Amino acid sequence: EPHARRGLPPAAQGRRRGARASRLCRGGGQPDAPAESWRALADLQLKAGDRADARTSYETYLTRAPEAQDRWLVESTLKTLE
Repeated sequence: EPHARRGLPPAAQGRRRGARASRLCRGGGQPDAPAESWRALADLQLKAGDRADARTSYETYLTRAPEAQDRWLVESTLKTLE
């Protein structure tokens, strides 16, 4: 993790991830946002510990990309979030 090399404590690293997720959310929440942005947002939300929003973002990704090559992986991740 790049932030760990800078000597940031884990809590600060989590806040940085949350900030990245917030920036991505502003773009990902747009009606014309690419499906992949929802997947990336979900990954960031999950890393930040926001399981409920990650679940919603993963589900949105699968709805917008029903033929996604990584569908099996996302579905597997969703099962862990139940």
